[in-house]
Formats: sequence, C-alpha cells, structure tokens
Amino acid sequence: MIINAGIIGTGYGRYVILESIKKIKYINKIFINGRNQSLIKKLQKTGQVNEAYSSLNFFFKKKRYFITMYCYSPFKTISNS
Repeated sequence: MIINAGIIGTGYGRYVILESIKKIKYINKIFINGRNQSLIKKLQKTGQVNEAYSSLNFFFKKKRYFITMYCYSPFKTISNS
C-alpha cells in the first residue's frame, strides 16, 4: 500500500521524523507543517517534502493517511528505582 505522510513541526519533525519517513519505501508524498516559513519553503524547494504549510487549516485539508508529531514534555520522569 502506498500512503502519504504528514509531519507537524520542523524541529524534531525535521531532524528525526522526516529522515525516518524518507527511508520508508511505501510513502508516496510527504507534507510538513511548521511555523518557520523560510525553512518549510526550503524543504519543499530542495525536494525533501512534496508540500509545506505554515497553516494547520491548510495542512489538515490535504488527504493523507499517516500524521506524526513530536510532543515535548517539560515534566521530569520519576522512576521507582
């Protein structure tokens, strides 16, 4: 099955998630959403992504089957050790 992938965020999304998704052979198109407009335009111009958006409204209107994002948690993890 060939699917499209959407990435929310140009921080961790660009450095880790995008690089991982590019290695998956059944990904048809890659879309990215981010606040850094110059960076998302550069990603599109260099062919790293097929489409880039700075608006979540436009991003979510595109048909895709797989969306990924990284959520940072400022809370410290407590272990039982």
